[in-house]
Amino acid sequence: MITNQKVLNRLQRLAEEEFPSLQQNVLIPVENNCYEVFGNYLIKPTHNSAFLVNKNNVPCGEFSSTRSALSWCIADKCNQLSLRDQILVLDSRKTMLTADLFVRSTLVAGFKNYTTRSAADGKISARRDRLSQVTLRLDKCVNLAKYWQIRGFNNETARPGRTPTNRTNR
Repeated sequence: MITNQKVLNRLQRLAEEEFPSLQQNVLIPVENNCYEVFGNYLIKPTHNSAFLVNKNNVPCGEFSSTRSALSWCIADKCNQLSLRDQILVLDSRKTMLTADLFVRSTLVAGFKNYTTRSAADGKISARRDRLSQVTLRLDKCVNLAKYWQIRGFNNETARPGRTPTNRTNR
């Protein structure tokens, strides 16, 4: 029994020593479906099915999914400011287009006149195309953020081995 307690105490000490260095790469679920991300960010759900990102207790943006919110955090952590801004803009466009499509589709259902309904269907079709383009661009940005996160874990561009000497053939 004593040896088990010693082992547990040793493991706890090791975890406490290593946690600060690991915290910069860890997502920790906290209460109410919130996530502490990389020690600096907090992703928390809002009342309207969105997710608010706070960085050091300062609101940074509202996203339609945890996927987009986490990608924004990764881009910000990796200092990819352009990617970070693109994710925020594309996600807000996606949210607006989704809401617009819902409203327009609801309105079209009540139209009796064929020409009015046909014109509204054309606009809805154009909005669906725009939504799919925005979603595709957002997915590419999210995948790029995933790449930056993986690259941070194991820098694949670093070349292992010895460095060449600066000798010339004279």
